[in-house]
Parts: sequence; structure tokens; C-alpha cells
Amino acid sequence: MAYIDYALDDANNWREGMDPTAPVVVVDVGGRTTDTATIIRGSTVDHAASGTINVGVTHVLDHLRSLIMARFGVAGVRPSRLETFLRSGKVQLRGEWHDISAEREQAVDLVLQQVRRELQRRVGDAADMQAVLLVGGGAALLASGLKTGYRHLVVPEDPEFANARGMLKTLRGNVAA
Repeated sequence: MAYIDYALDDANNWREGMDPTAPVVVVDVGGRTTDTATIIRGSTVDHAASGTINVGVTHVLDHLRSLIMARFGVAGVRPSRLETFLRSGKVQLRGEWHDISAEREQAVDLVLQQVRRELQRRVGDAADMQAVLLVGGGAALLASGLKTGYRHLVVPEDPEFANARGMLKTLRGNVAA
């Protein structure tokens, strides 16, 4: 569905510059998994170049928690606070704020490396593809790290809603999904 959001405008016409015959790989970074789907000829999934790995945002949070606990010698960090700490790069412990940007970077890098390996295995450098489309709740975390290897990386506005927008376009315009 994210591909449809990327490829079609709000009137369900191909976006300007979009080549419906060119392959696009969609990378959807979710909470527990990261899915890759290579779309060819506008609507066909190339299953050999697609798949799922069991790594996502929760793995970043788990690793960040472990790093914070080790650095500051605390018994735990509330899961409800971790997302805030991840976004801000700061943690509040015992009433004091501490910079954890290095731990944040290390936690993100752990997942980034796994996603890179999966992309390399599935599509190589994706040079023959129109785009590498990064969507999902974890897109913002991985975007800058993936951009170095994939210059044609595209992150849509509000990437966590790309699949929903694609579904809406499909339902509104009778697009063949």
C-alpha cells in the first residue's frame, strides 16, 4: 500500500516522473519487524527480492534500555519513558537530565546494520530501482543512516501513515492493489 501512496497522486494518476515499469523497493520499519517488498511493473511483488526480518523499533528501545542501565547503574527504565528518551536523546534519572545521544546512536545503529544487511541481500545497491521507499514508524530513525548507502532513498511525509494513505487511494479509486 505504501507503494501506491508513493506512486499515485491524490487523483490516482501516476505522479510526475514516476515510471510505472521501474522497480521500487519498499522498506517498512515497524515495531517488531521490518518488511521489504520489491514492486515491479507497478503492481507485482518480486518475492525473491522481498521478505521480513524480526527487527524493528522495539529492538532499538530494548537496546537503548540496556545501554542506559549499564551506563548509569540503574535497575530499570520504564518502557513508557523510553520513546521520549529515544526522540530527545536525553534521559531523566533521579531527577537529573543526562545526554544519551551516544547510546541512542548505538541502539539505532544495531537495527540499522541489520536492515542494511537485509537490503543488500535482497536488492544489492538497488541501483536499477527508481527508489528505495522507507516507511513505517521507524522510518525517521533509520533515514539518515540508510541515505548514505541508498542515495535514491525516499521518505514520504508522515511515513508511518504511508500504508493507510495507499489503502485509502486504493479504496477511493479502484486501483488494482
